[in-house]
Amino acid sequence: MKPILEFISAEVVMLSSEDGGRATPLSPGAYQGHYRPHIVLQSRKTRQPKIEMRGEQRHVVDEYLGVAFWNGPDPIPISQPFTVAVLLMYAPHPAYDPVLPGAEFTIREGARIVGHGTVLKRWINTKADPPAGANVG
Repeated sequence: MKPILEFISAEVVMLSSEDGGRATPLSPGAYQGHYRPHIVLQSRKTRQPKIEMRGEQRHVVDEYLGVAFWNGPDPIPISQPFTVAVLLMYAPHPAYDPVLPGAEFTIREGARIVGHGTVLKRWINTKADPPAGANVG
């Protein structure tokens, strides 16, 4: 039985290091699941995680969803919008239900917001490659 894989295409902007993003740009080797950040469904304008104090400890309370970049442009631009196909790593877990066209999200590496995006399309596939016509770039 082939696995059922769920993908989205999204318009994404990776933040420059000056804007709090990555110190090094992503390489094309990031695709095919090698770059695995998290997304948090929230406004693209968000630049800080939600933090709650528990006793004397600070805790990030945003709901993180595991994703993997699948394919997109080469080179991967910084501070410029681009379209990327993203694997929803743990779908069909119910937490992914709101990841629908029009949903906005931030891209996280730990608590750091390194980018943001908007979902353009969502689809299910039974093989590891997005279907024809889903290739982005």
